[in-house]
Amino acid sequence: MPVPVVAATVFVEFFPGISVRVGYGETGNNCWIGNPTGTFVAFGVPVLCALLASAALTTLTLLSIRKSFQIANAALSRSGSSKAWVYMRISFMMGFTWIFGFIYPYVDSRVPEYIFIVLNASYGLLLTLLLTMTSKVVGKLKSGFMARFHLGKQENRGTAATNQQTRTVATAGGTGATAGGTGAMAGGTGKMAGGTWEKASGTGEIAGGTGDIAGGTGEMAGGTGAVANGTGEMTGGTWEMAGGTGAATGGTKETAGGTGEMAGGNGETAGGNGAATGGTEEMAGGTGEMAGGTGEMAGGTGEMAGGTGEMAGGTVEMAGGTGAATGGTGKMVGGTGEMAGGTGEMAGGTDNVGTQQAPIGGTKEMARGAGCWIPLQTFVRLEEHKADGRIETSSPDKDETNF
Repeated sequence: MPVPVVAATVFVEFFPGISVRVGYGETGNNCWIGNPTGTFVAFGVPVLCALLASAALTTLTLLSIRKSFQIANAALSRSGSSKAWVYMRISFMMGFTWIFGFIYPYVDSRVPEYIFIVLNASYGLLLTLLLTMTSKVVGKLKSGFMARFHLGKQENRGTAATNQQTRTVATAGGTGATAGGTGAMAGGTGKMAGGTWEKASGTGEIAGGTGDIAGGTGEMAGGTGAVANGTGEMTGGTWEMAGGTGAATGGTKETAGGTGEMAGGNGETAGGNGAATGGTEEMAGGTGEMAGGTGEMAGGTGEMAGGTGEMAGGTVEMAGGTGAATGGTGKMVGGTGEMAGGTGEMAGGTDNVGTQQAPIGGTKEMARGAGCWIPLQTFVRLEEHKADGRIETSSPDKDETNF
């Protein structure tokens, strides 16, 4: 290619009888071809031929690339912008920046001239950026830079700290068991107590049998947070836990009334010999709060307490306002003995009965965390069975029940 161009230029410049000359350097303004006709012959025609050849070769190359894209479409999807970027890089590599060099002598503007000079002067840099600096190369350079200046270890430490914080926060969620072993608060099937985990020692189980809150089908938590499946759901319908005359009764499973009184008299949770807050076994002795901490009774939508202290979603509030679960001095909620809401939440903490050390399965405390101390004499009555059959009733000292 250069040989014909040089031969034509020499012929025009030095052949006798040719009136057209190249006139290189004959103008006083710049070191360039002074004759417009000579410019076309010595510069325009060679550049035009090079551009036409590049256009033909580029077209063939792009057609081959397009065919390879069509073959690979079944295995790899490539966006239209990605394809256009490949075509543009190939075109730049084929030398199409010389188009500005071809047109600028024939236009009355300096803009194409400066564009042509800048692009061709930085041609090597542009080829490096467009063809060499791929994402893989950039990733390796970044890794080497971070290793050189010891930035990778700091990032790893920050990531580890973040992961540790995430794991720590995650411990508050999950299954939310109040007591390990067989007495999971909301883990697995969501029983309040399972196996032989009794809320109070002796004959004072929360529920009959071996001390399950809701044995068999009566799951305390899990799913939508029903206290007992079947006919005894904690929420739904008009079954209000507390408030006015809305006794928690429904269907054949009465929460209040009959022998299994939720409230009434001295506030028994279960009738017979399994009284939770009456008879021989107290539901809460000592400090009196049911639980502290974040206090979710169960995961999902069925929170026993937390926030405003709703027993379950909707309008079934466990506590709040005047809706005392038990009348008289033994209020289940409201006043100082809050079942849920505020600081007195149903679950969380470590579940201990209180200063009277009523035995509870696992290692959970009945009152802990942000829960305030509740006056024991409010709803606690201690009975002692003597050997001769007599029963003595006593209340704890005020010193044991301070706030």
